[in-house]
Amino acid sequence: MGRIWNLDASHGAVTGKRIVSTRLHGNVTIREENATAALEVMSRFAANPKWLIYLPPTMSPCETSQAPGLLEHPAQAFAYFRHAGAPRVVCGEKHMGSRAVVIVCRDEDASRKNFGVTAEGIGICHTRAGRRFFDNATVEKEFLSHVHAAATAAGLPAILLAREPLRRVHEAVFGVLALESEPVDPRL
Repeated sequence: MGRIWNLDASHGAVTGKRIVSTRLHGNVTIREENATAALEVMSRFAANPKWLIYLPPTMSPCETSQAPGLLEHPAQAFAYFRHAGAPRVVCGEKHMGSRAVVIVCRDEDASRKNFGVTAEGIGICHTRAGRRFFDNATVEKEFLSHVHAAATAAGLPAILLAREPLRRVHEAVFGVLALESEPVDPRL
């Protein structure tokens, strides 16, 4: 069940028409009706918005396949681009499964200082839509505890505090993945 978050003006709520300046696409206009719908969904189903520092992009699916037993088929995707006048299409593998954003702080005090959240633990695991990844709070707490332990064992807090080059951060994150998962292909 959703929780209603207080998204008044003091929390930076988006109401009315807004223009957002972006580095890559210049100005983007958000119409009032789109902002209202987004806030409605976020206020009912999303995690505390103070945690939502990154919402990854998604891939737009092609039209539903007419072939029996198939949800999608490349023929529909190619037909779409052909109809849109695209001279060529670059294809890549679409990985299935759930994507998650994981934020883990040193402790609850760091969560409060950095994100302004209180009594919500050391972090969050959320979907790209800003919803909690786990329905069970105990499972999420255990998962975040494992990630925290792995990050600490890999030396990630020390690397970040020392403001090491991004390459060193990647090495530590790779270490966290290696500690918590099956063997990872080193070329990744």
